[in-house]
Amino acid sequence: MNWQNQYSEFVQEVEINPITKITVVSDISTDVFAELWDKVVDENPQVNQEVIFLNLHLTAEENDYRFHCNGVKVLEQIIAEEPNRFVLVFSPLLTLREVVFLSQKAGNPILHLLEKNPMVQYLNIIPPSKEKVLKALERALEFSLQQSLTEIAPDLLTSGEVLIARKSYQGKISRLIHDLGHRSQVAFEEAKKLFHDLPDDMGEAREFLQARKPKKNELPPELQGKTVQGLFVDVAGTLFNSDFVNLNQELAKKILEQSKQHWVYVWTGGDLQQANKALGRHKALNDIVLLPKQAFTGLTVEETIDDLTETELEKEFGVRTLKHCCA
Repeated sequence: MNWQNQYSEFVQEVEINPITKITVVSDISTDVFAELWDKVVDENPQVNQEVIFLNLHLTAEENDYRFHCNGVKVLEQIIAEEPNRFVLVFSPLLTLREVVFLSQKAGNPILHLLEKNPMVQYLNIIPPSKEKVLKALERALEFSLQQSLTEIAPDLLTSGEVLIARKSYQGKISRLIHDLGHRSQVAFEEAKKLFHDLPDDMGEAREFLQARKPKKNELPPELQGKTVQGLFVDVAGTLFNSDFVNLNQELAKKILEQSKQHWVYVWTGGDLQQANKALGRHKALNDIVLLPKQAFTGLTVEETIDDLTETELEKEFGVRTLKHCCA
């Protein structure tokens, strides 16, 4: 059985224009691939419609977390059967560095395939648009974290990992409390791994977890002491004036330029909806992801531009920064 038949549930033929079609191997919507095709042609003018776009995070089971990089298995088969096909592998959320670490940890290493096969290239779609990030996070949150990404890439986190880990941690404790109410031994063993001082009696263990239910902005244990990569730019009073009317054109130009090579976010400690409306009035900024400062309480971020001082930022939001520019 050839690879297209074996993985037929993921294979899609996408029409880019009346004369160009590409093969996509993915379980996510193909509406983004026309944009990706333009990027590929710009960077690789020799590429024709024989190209294959391969999502590295295929999953056939709903209880299988997306970051197992099992698309690498498909890549190996494509290389074996069609060594002259140009394959562009991509991740909708992770950088190449994270993919290399993660695929190794998951038992599907990709680095040697990229090094030895000139017809295989990694398509960097990071930083993605706001819409892509939100869609990727929405998909990821449908699954429970099997392991912490911080164990694999311990030096720097992405904001996506922070949001997923926070959501997973809060949901996990609630689920364990519920399952212990039904005397689940599996839930008890899982809780024991999280809390070594968990009482041996299941009823007492449930009360123990209820007393330790995470507060709204409580940091999951695996994120403590970590640093989040990227430049974080404040909205009100920095990128815009305090009334969200006047845009700092020079700063906007700077972050748009940096976003081509680096994670760049805008964030606010105030009203997200109001900030989003202000950003929406400037089409060029629509691809910059808006985040709440409160989601990063207890963490260190790589770089910040803010009208608050470094001390004020830490005091008000509990966020530290490695490099700070006071606007």
